[in-house]
Amino acid sequence: MSEPTVTKSVALLRVVVGGWLLWSALPNLDRSFIEQLPATLDVFAQANPYGPVRWVLHQVVYPYAEQIGTIFSVGQLLLAGAIGLGFFTRQAAGLGLMVAVGLWFLCGHLSPFHHNLWFLLTTIFGVLVLADSGRCYGLDYWVFKNQNVSELPNKLPKTKFKSKKQKDLVNALAKEVSKSTKKQKSKS
Repeated sequence: MSEPTVTKSVALLRVVVGGWLLWSALPNLDRSFIEQLPATLDVFAQANPYGPVRWVLHQVVYPYAEQIGTIFSVGQLLLAGAIGLGFFTRQAAGLGLMVAVGLWFLCGHLSPFHHNLWFLLTTIFGVLVLADSGRCYGLDYWVFKNQNVSELPNKLPKTKFKSKKQKDLVNALAKEVSKSTKKQKSKS
């Protein structure tokens, strides 16, 4: 069965973004990035029009700049690998979306280039969250190929309910989901 062109295009976009993230993460692994981070954060904070962002930079990020810089560098490298290889793509893209929005608020005001770059990355990560691009030319295909969404209610762990009413409600919902997936399968 061949994949739709849209899925292939999003998978190609995923691989390109993963490669770009890897390329941009490599300079951050140098010790000079960590050493220059407090000065960079100071520039970001001084020009930032958002008061809460300035406060977070001065009170939270700046005192722990070395640790946060290390976490950011390693995290970007791991994110690049996950996005590029298509491994847990939706989760990685969701994390990338949160980071892109944060960086948009952090340095999007510096220039139109920064604003447009973080807007573009926010949009791309949003698309990657919505699309299942890891299942096309990615490791997600191999990890999740035997998992069927219609079987998920049957695979839920046994839960202790606080009341019989809560248990009945969950069981009724599981039956409705099962019925609707059977109807969809019979229509197609």
